[in-house]
Amino acid sequence: MGPGYWEVRCADAMTNMYLAVAGILAAGLLGMQNREPLHWKDVSYAGSIQTKSAELPANLEQSLSQLERVSEELSEALGSRIPGHYLHVKRHEVEALKHLSSQQLYQLLATLI
Repeated sequence: MGPGYWEVRCADAMTNMYLAVAGILAAGLLGMQNREPLHWKDVSYAGSIQTKSAELPANLEQSLSQLERVSEELSEALGSRIPGHYLHVKRHEVEALKHLSSQQLYQLLATLI
């Protein structure tokens, strides 16, 4: 890996990569505009184990709550209402799937992929 190389490891096969990259770029732009400090240093593969405070959300509901906190700013940065629409659809998805067991949810997602 050389300079300028980066990965999006939190994305999976169900990810719309265009939307994911647009969101990452918009979040970076917002961080620069708001002069947010960069807390994480670049890491090598061997040093990529993060602390507890740096973990990703544990489930979809936690992810949506974090997105909801910045959705207005993100909408402005993207020039779109996509974050609000995305939140609406995903909240409906959480509600529709909450009755499924872990095994049933796994089977459903395996079928969709």
